Amino acid sequence: IGEKAVILGQTGVTKSVEGNKTYFGTPIAESRQKLKELATLKSLTKK
Repeated sequence: IGEKAVILGQTGVTKSVEGNKTYFGTPIAESRQKLKELATLKSLTKK
């Protein structure tokens, strides 16, 4: 785990991650990207 990396709750870390970033989810991904994906899925299911 890189220096100053932030791992949010219930995140499965199975590989090395860069520092100075925030991670979320299983499988692990950068939180900004993962939250964008979740928002897109939510908007698609509203229709």
